[in-house]
Amino acid sequence: MNNAIRIAEIVLPVLVSLFLGWFSRLRNILNRAQIDGLKAFVVTYSLPAVLFMAFAEISYGLDVLLTCLVVFAACTAMLFIGRLFRRENPLLAFLVTGFEAGMMGYSLYTLLFGAENLSVMAVAALGGDVFVFTLYMAMLKRRDGVPPAQIARETLLSPIFLAVFAGILLGATGLWNAMRGNFLGAAVGAVADFLSGPTACAILFVVGYNIEFSRESLRGAVRAAGIRLLLCAGFCVLCLLFLTWTVGMSELLRWALILLFSLPGPYVLPVFARDESDARYASSCLSLYTLLSVAMFCVIAVLAV
Repeated sequence: MNNAIRIAEIVLPVLVSLFLGWFSRLRNILNRAQIDGLKAFVVTYSLPAVLFMAFAEISYGLDVLLTCLVVFAACTAMLFIGRLFRRENPLLAFLVTGFEAGMMGYSLYTLLFGAENLSVMAVAALGGDVFVFTLYMAMLKRRDGVPPAQIARETLLSPIFLAVFAGILLGATGLWNAMRGNFLGAAVGAVADFLSGPTACAILFVVGYNIEFSRESLRGAVRAAGIRLLLCAGFCVLCLLFLTWTVGMSELLRWALILLFSLPGPYVLPVFARDESDARYASSCLSLYTLLSVAMFCVIAVLAV
């Protein structure tokens, strides 16, 4: 009975937040400009605060570096395997790799294991974040002829990248541990915690608002979801086995990696679609896999709690 209550406490907020976002679009309660404003707040302020604290509190060592490298390698392999299917759609390679940890993963992990363990999810997601910020975005923007200097500038100046970099810098150098016991550390932690408060609900609300399907692209979305599911399942097992064999693994990290590999691809993809047809295809694929991810999260919640 207690487990059932705990599972309900984890799963119901996710489902309700997604439903409210979808319902708000269906009933025109909020328009696209208002949702874009909410998303801008999350991406510019709220999510960077979450990521800063998560990466600052990591205890950096060989295990963290190896986890990062293994996940990065898995993402890279999935990208190039996906390119084998590019005749079906050029965007398919970008749909079967990368993880939307920022807009979904951290929020879901917090619901499962609490904000105090969010640094574990940051360890699991670090390799995927580095992949998206570097190889993924470079190859995606190169399709549109964006100069490398502009790609680097936009990446390095984004609030999320700056927050992750600052968190890693303070955590890896030990400065964050030194700041914990003084006024500066307490002040930074209090502000970050306050900004982080609405992140999970706001992100899931935005995700729910953006769930929509195009009939003509639904068949392609099902195929893309099947390919991604097989690739993520296979590489997840390989990563778990390799890391268990080399550096060992805690239960929290094991579930973090499983959750990571259950997430959809980066939500930024439709922005780089070259025409309306590609945009609908990417949106349909991401919407379908988002629903699949929520279903997998419910299973993970039952098994992990």
